[in-house]
Amino acid sequence: MTNHSIHGVAMQAAPIIAVDIGARNGPADIRRIAPACATYCFEPNAAEFEKLDGGAADAQAALAAGELRRFPAAVCGHSGVARLNISRRAGATSTLKPNAALLGQFAADNWSELVDIVDTVEVPAVTLAEFAERQKLSHIDFLKLDTQGNELDILRSGGDILDRIGVVKTEVEFVEMYEGQAMYDEVAGFLRHRSFELVDIEISPSCRRFHRFDRLRPSAYRLVWADLIMVRAPYDADDPRALAKATVLAALGYADLASHIVRIAHPSDPVLCDAFDAMALDLLRPAHRMGRLRDVLERSLGILMSRYHWRRGHQLKSLR
Repeated sequence: MTNHSIHGVAMQAAPIIAVDIGARNGPADIRRIAPACATYCFEPNAAEFEKLDGGAADAQAALAAGELRRFPAAVCGHSGVARLNISRRAGATSTLKPNAALLGQFAADNWSELVDIVDTVEVPAVTLAEFAERQKLSHIDFLKLDTQGNELDILRSGGDILDRIGVVKTEVEFVEMYEGQAMYDEVAGFLRHRSFELVDIEISPSCRRFHRFDRLRPSAYRLVWADLIMVRAPYDADDPRALAKATVLAALGYADLASHIVRIAHPSDPVLCDAFDAMALDLLRPAHRMGRLRDVLERSLGILMSRYHWRRGHQLKSLR
């Protein structure tokens, strides 16, 4: 399926409302469906916002293909002004203070550099609910949070809009990196209470940090943070934004659940369902050659073996 075909299916759900809070690297998560999106990016760090506003590749791609709005402000639990602690380590800036006692346990890992605050500035602040009201947003299809510890405060500030959010991708911590921050179970529990269900826990190598040994396999290190992917009421056949929700999930790589959601919500439209399946499967294909090679290796050496063992083990046993 061509990009034009991908966009054609996605456009049936347009405009897909995407809100990226902590957008220093641009709205990369759903860039392949950007033409169907109205994307709102928040980045309170002036240096990072300048990159976003002045030429970040992902931001420019989204801007060229769809609607992109950028705000040099913090989204947090209150409106007005927020104090932003600028960290020496890129991406570690937060409205919270780093937990020096905890980070000292990782002194051998350069990750601990996030404790070094080079400046503290005041920035405009807004709650999620106030932002949605100002922009006249009746719903949000995709909410991404990467704000270094205050994700729960942002979610709590959303008010009724939380009941009209389709998919959430939020960073969570398993150690108290910032003073007084909410832990992973609090964030997940809050979302679960609002009818969100877990789709995946996204873990990259940088999510694991070391205390002493710097040359071990990644699985030998402690997991300190990850991203949760959560979807609201995935099996609600009456959700008017089901197609948009499924399109976001497909763009994030969750083709199976995305397809199932569409078929639940549109059982009498096989043409749409089949076109969506083709789009979802095509979105799984990496856009670049090295990505495609990696995908082949992973499928050959990992996923296919896991699937074989599952079929020969648990599935057959369950049928006896």
